[in-house]
Amino acid sequence: MTKIIKHIIKGYALWIWYVIWKPYRDKQKDEVQRKIEICEKCQYFDPTFRMCFLCKCFMDVKVKSANAEDCYGEKW
Repeated sequence: MTKIIKHIIKGYALWIWYVIWKPYRDKQKDEVQRKIEICEKCQYFDPTFRMCFLCKCFMDVKVKSANAEDCYGEKW
């Protein structure tokens, strides 16, 4: 349980860093776009909530926390 909480906190911290720090955002922009395009084509992606059924993450947040865990479906 503690591992999951740490993972969630780390992901949201990186997302906040992506939102507020322009140099980091500019550096990650192409990678974020590449990952979200892969997610949108995946069978586990829910376009209504923009969420992955496999890992239960909101993908617009997860792909912006670019140093977080990789895709659980091993797509990226």
